[in-house]
Amino acid sequence: MSASLTWRTFVRRIENMEFESKLRLIRRYPKRRLAIIAAVCLFFIFVFSRSTQTGGTATKEQQCSAEKLKLWEKEIEEFDTGIHNDSVEFVGNGFFGVDSLGQLRIQEKNRVLDVETNFYPALSVEIDGNQPVEVTKMTDFKNGLFKIMRCFSIDGECACVISQLYAHRTRTNYFVQIVQISNPTKSTVRLNLSRLSSNWWSHSKSGELAVSQRQIGGTSYAIVCTDPPGKVTVSQKREESLRFTCSIASKPTSEEASRDAIRLFQSGKDAKTLDSEHFEGWSKMHLSGFSVAPSKAPNTLNGDRINATKYILMSNLRAPTIEYGTTIETVKTLETTARKSELCYTGHSNLLFPSRLWSDWDTPSKLIELMNTWMVTFQKRGCSNLVSTGALGASQAFVQSLTASSYHDSHLEVALDAHDLHREMSFHGIPVHSNMGTVGTIRVDIRLDKENRPYFMVSSSNQLFACDGGCLDNPVSLGKTPTELPVKVTKPATSLLYIAPSRRHLELLKSAIHVSEVGSAPAHEDDVIEMHRSGDKTSGGLPTVFWVIIVIIIIAFHLFLAKIFWSEWRKGDMTPYNPYLRNRMAAEQRRLEIERKKQKLAELRSQRGRNEEARVQQLLGPAAGSENGHVNGGAAHRQTLTSNQVEEILREVGIDAEPTVRAEPPEVRANHAENHVDGPSLTASMSASVSARMAAELEFSAVQTATTDNKDSAIYSKGTQTDDERISVGEFSLGSQEFDYDDDLGMMEHGQFRGRAFSHDQESPLPAEEIAKLLAQARQTDKPLQRADSEEHTIGGTKKSQAVQAVPPLSDEEKSRLTLDPEFLDSFHRSCRVIGRALNEDIDIFINYTKDPYEKAVASDDLLHLAQVYTDEMWTAKRLVTGMAFSEHYPDLLAVSYGPCDVPNEPPGVIVVWNTKSKRITAEFIVYCQSEIQSVAFARFHAHLLLAGCESGQICVWDNRLTSRKLPINRSPLSTQAHTQPVSCLAVVGTRNAHNFVSLSRDGKICSWNVDNLTQPVDGKDLVTKEGKTASATRMSFPIGEMQTFVVGTDTGEILAASRNGADPAVIKTDVCYKGHSGTLTGIEFHRASGVVDFSHLFISSSHDWTIKLWSTKDANLKFSFESHPDLVLDVAWSPVHPAVFASIDADGNLFVWNLNEDVEGPVARLRAGNEGETVYMNRLIWSPDGKHVFVGDDEGRVHMYDVRESLYVLKSEEWNRFARVLSDMKESNEEAEKYNL
Repeated sequence: MSASLTWRTFVRRIENMEFESKLRLIRRYPKRRLAIIAAVCLFFIFVFSRSTQTGGTATKEQQCSAEKLKLWEKEIEEFDTGIHNDSVEFVGNGFFGVDSLGQLRIQEKNRVLDVETNFYPALSVEIDGNQPVEVTKMTDFKNGLFKIMRCFSIDGECACVISQLYAHRTRTNYFVQIVQISNPTKSTVRLNLSRLSSNWWSHSKSGELAVSQRQIGGTSYAIVCTDPPGKVTVSQKREESLRFTCSIASKPTSEEASRDAIRLFQSGKDAKTLDSEHFEGWSKMHLSGFSVAPSKAPNTLNGDRINATKYILMSNLRAPTIEYGTTIETVKTLETTARKSELCYTGHSNLLFPSRLWSDWDTPSKLIELMNTWMVTFQKRGCSNLVSTGALGASQAFVQSLTASSYHDSHLEVALDAHDLHREMSFHGIPVHSNMGTVGTIRVDIRLDKENRPYFMVSSSNQLFACDGGCLDNPVSLGKTPTELPVKVTKPATSLLYIAPSRRHLELLKSAIHVSEVGSAPAHEDDVIEMHRSGDKTSGGLPTVFWVIIVIIIIAFHLFLAKIFWSEWRKGDMTPYNPYLRNRMAAEQRRLEIERKKQKLAELRSQRGRNEEARVQQLLGPAAGSENGHVNGGAAHRQTLTSNQVEEILREVGIDAEPTVRAEPPEVRANHAENHVDGPSLTASMSASVSARMAAELEFSAVQTATTDNKDSAIYSKGTQTDDERISVGEFSLGSQEFDYDDDLGMMEHGQFRGRAFSHDQESPLPAEEIAKLLAQARQTDKPLQRADSEEHTIGGTKKSQAVQAVPPLSDEEKSRLTLDPEFLDSFHRSCRVIGRALNEDIDIFINYTKDPYEKAVASDDLLHLAQVYTDEMWTAKRLVTGMAFSEHYPDLLAVSYGPCDVPNEPPGVIVVWNTKSKRITAEFIVYCQSEIQSVAFARFHAHLLLAGCESGQICVWDNRLTSRKLPINRSPLSTQAHTQPVSCLAVVGTRNAHNFVSLSRDGKICSWNVDNLTQPVDGKDLVTKEGKTASATRMSFPIGEMQTFVVGTDTGEILAASRNGADPAVIKTDVCYKGHSGTLTGIEFHRASGVVDFSHLFISSSHDWTIKLWSTKDANLKFSFESHPDLVLDVAWSPVHPAVFASIDADGNLFVWNLNEDVEGPVARLRAGNEGETVYMNRLIWSPDGKHVFVGDDEGRVHMYDVRESLYVLKSEEWNRFARVLSDMKESNEEAEKYNL
């Protein structure tokens, strides 16, 4: 048969033939082709059979069990649940345990539950009938449960019985077993529940309760359990849950133990409460944990063995800190003991496998041996104190042993080996201690980059500090946002990570560690990473079937090529039946067709060239030539073109025969002649252009040249001879800065150029007329130059295009990269603020400088005007303004502190820094903390630091240079040496070289701080009265330029004057007490304005008694009361520039501005905030540093800025003397009143 016979034709012929003819046909068919077809069929049959094979036929029970296990599929994948060999057949709580045999175990002397009691509290569950049962055992490491699942089939349908056992974590006397029966079948399920009996125990019954007693090691044990029902029947299509509880008690006598066990059983909580308390207790056991990426490499430790071993440790130890009945004193003692864990854990990491620490636990004896090995390891590695606190301490020590983390002198070290970090891992919940206690916990994630180099991602619950190996780099601040730190290799080797509560501690530690950096952590080989991922060094880990298919395809391809070569050699190119040859002949025909088309195209191009050449010859005219086509070159035979013919030819190709030369007007040529200079006044291009335009009128002539010497003339300005004040500040006669023209075109005078500058001795007309004259002359001078420039760029009627360099647009990838760059974002935000300030700068161009600014205002509206309201819907809405402060370095910045809001998950304390000079309401900085903020202040001598006093008693510090950090960079600790009550006032007093940061809390404690170190105050003293009672302080104020004496307002209405230089190091005794208020002091401030008369001894105060009072520290007779407010006065503040002006606010929403030089009985301006009928609760008040604005904060999170009239901040010198006379009159009035007892 021919090779072109198809398979379908072959089959059809076989069906129509007899057997012998069929056999002959098959024999005639090529044996090689039959062999290939058979091999391919056998291969696909093999692959199909392997793909459909499931490792043996699963029984109905196994299928049912696998379906049930899907409920815990996620927990099994994450190693939170161990199954089969990975399960731990043990439950315990440190007081007792139940092993894999169901036997009760207790501890006698050791910390391990190794004493066998021969009592079996767990019930055995048996299913009636002889049907097969699939048993699956699981251990829930996360919740402390051991589960036994029995699945069986009835009439082809599945049913399951699940037993859950646990030893209660927080109520250590209870053992609970829950039996859940699921019967979705149409048959009835019958179970036998029984408890093994022991002759070692004496048994009795009390109703439905079974009581067992025994003496073990001098201690009597009594166990009270629910009596098992024996047989249990569950009807079809039903689910049922049975619960069995045991209470265990130990006492010196059997009677006491029995009574206690019965009491515990009867007083036990309900089932739901017992379960929830147990699960909650186990969740606290996992405060510290460890996880590692799974690995398929041989002899590698994975999460299943790690979690199982940790479960064994915690199940054999008590947890007194979370158990019921533990006193608070005991808990505090245990917490103190846990902090004394210096040098725990010393040594290498325990992640090495295999090891005795990771041995099997399949029998009770092996489990006890594993537990003893870990306890000895903890003891020898310095973790005795930590383990003595119970299961929580052992859990922390376990995590530290895996990460080689240890405590050394108030810091934590992570001493992992950089060469072993070829798997991603994470650990959390490791506390960091200081002298004051635990300051926070850390979380460390070890990750691999694209080059397989490890690096740290570190975060902390509170602010901590960290540095990399050897502290070679500066310490970085840690917070809840993870911070990336490199893994460095040093010589000699040192720890990879250091964490401490103080930056200063790490800086000192850096000077004590003498190592040199070798480099970053080594990049691990790809085969090592691949071994962890796939279990083999080969990349990809593809199945064998894939490679077999690839080999078959390669072999088939080569056979196909060999067949082609054979056919060509044997049959040649003329065989029409060969498909390959037919295709080859068709390709050859296509190639010839393309060649013909190319040839034709070349002929067309040649013909077009000849036609073009003939047309050009026709244009040039006929020429005599020979018969062979060559042109004779003699001059006699050459035809000459006329000028008209040349012009016609040029016009046909678009060229003008005579270029038009534009003649210039005579006046322009005259200007050129007058203004022409032989120097840099005209550029070469301009000269060329002018000469080109004037070429039509040039002619040859004789030129006579004469040379004269220039006369040197020196011109001086008065500025070089006198020291005029206007010249020193850059002014000149035109009312602006003095200019000196030194360009190519000098300044003009009467149409002529001159080379000297203006001087102050020249008499000039008005500035506006002189400027107009100069501008007009400059325009006339520029016109010919502009024409020359425009003509220079015009050649033959066509303008030259000037290329404009366009800025290439950014791609999406470049835009995304820029928006993710923190440095670009920081620079962008700063630039936006700068541009915003420039755009929003407001200049009053209609101001009348001839108007008298001291003219007295008649109406209050002329003195106060609402200019702006600062608020932010996200950060300040519905928050009470608790404090305001201006920056001395940047007077336009106002820091406002806000109290808590009702929105959940929002920070309780927020500080917003507003730019008061910007018309756009935008915040410059926003920071917050996790405590309510009561007061705020700028650090006077640290331009970028912001201070705040919190409700918790802490002092917090922010740095506005760290724009991405919202939480404090430093804060004071909670200790008795510092504040323990809300900090109500802050003040920075002193000079740049000798200053203190002073804080006052509600309990009357005054602390002095160093802003750079908040670990403890410089001194802390309690403010007491003359009677020795502690003062309850509300407000505080220091005189201007004073850092020792101050006044404090109290909640009783008294004002106490004291000095910080007292002899007693613990208390500050008040020297003077000012009495006059009958309500809580809400505001107090010393006089702030400085002038020709010293009023720094004056201070004013406001109170809940609706009054404002004026006091003097020098003269007791100088005092006055202002009683115009209709409600509680909430704050008062002096003007920083006017000696007689102050402002006040009350609870009714009134803002009063007082000018005592005008009126001492009432305010000169009064304004009610809010809309008509609306009452705004104003809480805080402050003046701007220039005295032009008053800022008021309310309870809605708004800050109102009011403009005041110029007469309140632009002063006459007589204002100081007037105010002195007003004070003198007040003093005389008081003396007369005292004289007549008024």
